[in-house]
Amino acid sequence: MNQINKYFKRMFFMNISLLFVLIAISSFINCKGSYFGGYSVNPDTTYNSTIFYEIYDQDSTIHWYVHMYEGENWCYRHNRYEEVKNVRR
Repeated sequence: MNQINKYFKRMFFMNISLLFVLIAISSFINCKGSYFGGYSVNPDTTYNSTIFYEIYDQDSTIHWYVHMYEGENWCYRHNRYEEVKNVRR
């Protein structure tokens, strides 16, 4: 019984150490800047969210709406209702 216990302990620690080594190796592969395994760790700031309609006001203010209706819409960037009008040029 004692030998079986030693065997399982040894196998457990071997598996844990192997897992640690594999994680360490995989974290250094494809590691350029803030990438981990080819995936970006930091959010991409060059593109904004795709769930919002991003509207620029005439004074270059950015507004985020989920639905675009003429009238009052909730702006998720400013956290308030804002009046939206369809202006054609």
